[in-house]
Amino acid sequence: MRTKDETAKSMRNIPTAPLPIVVAGTMLALHACALIATPMASAVMGGAQLAIKGAELRTEIRKADAQEAIDMPFDQTWDASFTALAGLDIEIVKGEKNLQEDGGVIEASARKTKIKVVVVTATEKVTEIGVWAAHDKALAQLIADKITEEAEEQTPPRSPDERACREGVESRS
Repeated sequence: MRTKDETAKSMRNIPTAPLPIVVAGTMLALHACALIATPMASAVMGGAQLAIKGAELRTEIRKADAQEAIDMPFDQTWDASFTALAGLDIEIVKGEKNLQEDGGVIEASARKTKIKVVVVTATEKVTEIGVWAAHDKALAQLIADKITEEAEEQTPPRSPDERACREGVESRS
């Protein structure tokens, strides 16, 4: 083991830099980290703003401005979502399915309002949708209602009573 005197002597032999050089070097290192981290962080944050991955689809839908459960399988609801957005003259920016989670995200834009529609399988025959419209709950509910309407129009009637009801005719029992 070294004695205190030996340790002190060896410490005196360590070359040191003047304080301004140490400070400048530290600042340069921090600046370099910021230059590298900032573009990466903005890319991650920008992409994460609308794209949702994995198990988050099911939990994220609860935070939507409007939510609906639709009595229709996922693929038909997915198609009805695109039809509904197009019918409302909303520009579809991107649609991405997440097959592992039986869900998907549609990104769209109405003028300058960013819109996101999340479609998730609840059961084999029921799909949930969540709609975000920059905290505009009225617009989000309009979109959710239009998707539900499109989905119902695509679903064939299951009984004569349902067919009559859709056509606005009273059924005779």
